[in-house]
Amino acid sequence: MVIEKLETLETSLKSVLGELEDLRQSRSDLQSQVEQARSEALSASETVNGRDEEIAKLREENTRLQDERNEVRDRVERILNHLPSE
Repeated sequence: MVIEKLETLETSLKSVLGELEDLRQSRSDLQSQVEQARSEALSASETVNGRDEEIAKLREENTRLQDERNEVRDRVERILNHLPSE
């Protein structure tokens, strides 16, 4: 009877140890997935920051070009206003 109980206990312990190993493997897999997700998030964040910087530069350039266009238009209008009419 004691031997049967010990065998049952051994079987139960093997089962629990197997489950524990499965849990450890799952934890390791999840940890790898979390690290991969963090890496992807960091990469995406860097990409977004780079795009934000590029957008800011393009906006500055656009403003500069609009100012230049306005200045040229004003000069042309002044020149046209000073031309003798026929």
